[in-house]
Amino acid sequence: MDSVIKGRSLSEPEVKELLNYKADDITKQFMEDNFAFTEKKNPKYCPQDYFVLPAGKLYNDKAESTTVGRYIWNLFLLTDKLGPLLKYMNYPFDNGKLKKLNNSISQFFLEDKISATDVYEYFDKTNWFFSISYFINSSLQLDFVMTNPKIKESKEKLLAEHADDISNGNVVTISKIEKELIGEAKEIFKDHPSMQIYDSGCRGSFGNNYKNTSIIRGAMKDFADPSKTFISTTSLDEGIIPSEYKYYCDMSIQGTYSKAIETQSGKNNCSNKILLISGKTKYLVNQKLNFI
Repeated sequence: MDSVIKGRSLSEPEVKELLNYKADDITKQFMEDNFAFTEKKNPKYCPQDYFVLPAGKLYNDKAESTTVGRYIWNLFLLTDKLGPLLKYMNYPFDNGKLKKLNNSISQFFLEDKISATDVYEYFDKTNWFFSISYFINSSLQLDFVMTNPKIKESKEKLLAEHADDISNGNVVTISKIEKELIGEAKEIFKDHPSMQIYDSGCRGSFGNNYKNTSIIRGAMKDFADPSKTFISTTSLDEGIIPSEYKYYCDMSIQGTYSKAIETQSGKNNCSNKILLISGKTKYLVNQKLNFI
C-alpha cells in the first residue's frame, strides 16, 4: 500500500528557479510539466516539497518555511488588489479554509476594497486551478476502493454477533457497527494518499462515500412500507444482491424526485441581487457570483 509523499527540501538553484516564476507562467502545460507523473518522467516538484520563502517576496512580512504547492497557489491567486489584503496564505487549503477565503473575498467586496471584476476574476482563477488539480492531487487507488480484507473480516464478525438486530432492521445497531468499521478503516488508511481526498473535506465524505463503496451500505428505507427499514450488509464493491435491487432503484427515484420536484418550493433567485451596505446600493445583475 502506497504512503503519502512527505516532500523534500529544495536545493538553492531549485528555489531560485521557483521564485522566478510569474503568475502568468502558471498554465495547464506548466502544471503538467512540473507536477504530473507520466510514463516517461517523474515530476520536477511535489506539492509537499518545502523551502524558505524570503521576506517580502509574495506579500509575506517575514521569511517563513512553506511548500511548493502553497507557493504556486498564492502566486497564481494573489493579485495587486488581493495580495495586500490577504497576505501570503501559508496553510493547507482544506474545505474549511477555502470557505473562509471565499467569505473574506465577499467581505472585501462589500466594504468596497475590491470590485466586482476582482471578484469574478478570483472565482475564475479558483475554478480553473481546481479543474487542473488532477496533476497534483492523489487518485482513489485500487487498494483503497476495493474492500479491505481486515475490514471485511471485522464486518462479518460484527454482523454475526448482531444477526437478530440486523434481520429486524435495527438502525441503532447497524449505525454502531458502521461507526466501528469506519474508525478501523480510518486507522488502516491514515497514511494512504487517497485519504487526502477525504481529509481535505473538498470532495466526498469518508463516512458516506467510502462506507457505501467499500464497507457496507447499511440502512435503506423501504418505500413500499415506510414503517420498515431494510439493512444491506454488502458494499458497492461487493456488488448489489438481486433481492436488494429494488431498494437501490427506490433511492435513485427518491434522489431524482427531490432534485426535480421538491426544489420547486425554493423561491431564491440568485441571478439578481441587491445589497444595501452603509447607505449604498450595489447591484449585481445577471452575474453568477456564488459568494452571495
